[in-house]
Amino acid sequence: MKCVVTGVERQENPEEWVRQAFARELMGKYGYRREDIRVELTIQMGSRKDKRADLAVFRPETPPAERTQHNAYILVECKRAGVSSSAFEAAIRQLESYMAACRNPRFGIVVAGDRRTSFQLVKQPDGHCDPVEVSDIPHASAPKQRFTVVGSSPPNSGSGHDQYSPQQHQPHPPSWPSSACRSAAWSPSSECRPR
Repeated sequence: MKCVVTGVERQENPEEWVRQAFARELMGKYGYRREDIRVELTIQMGSRKDKRADLAVFRPETPPAERTQHNAYILVECKRAGVSSSAFEAAIRQLESYMAACRNPRFGIVVAGDRRTSFQLVKQPDGHCDPVEVSDIPHASAPKQRFTVVGSSPPNSGSGHDQYSPQQHQPHPPSWPSSACRSAAWSPSSECRPR
């Protein structure tokens, strides 16, 4: 199976079918450019073995040399269609751990065929970030999403992309790692503080 992002041949399996279908959606439905999508982005997980996000989306203004885990805009975790509820929940926890290990992802989505769950990181008043379940990830034409502080105005009010309002959603159940919003690579210039 030829990858729609890289053009490289990939081993055909049910999870790869989902990844390729969603990569096509990222380019078609969501308007992201092929060159702004990475397949299997390496995620350094502290002292644990490195992991790989199935797909990562970068904003077009991110220079190619800076397209690392710490500058990803959207992280995507794919599972085969028809995966069990417990396997889907495990994929959500996996995505949340990837988002916690990265410096500034704004959104994440777990995709298993037609089953999807999307998240936006929301900055709490004390500076740490929590994932909040949202209806969908933003279209490429949406203005860059900034961290939304709980209790503030919805991001991009009036832009047609305000479905990411934290007032409409509650934080995802406590599978989010409470020990850190960011990895050891966090710096004071980051927009979130570690807990």
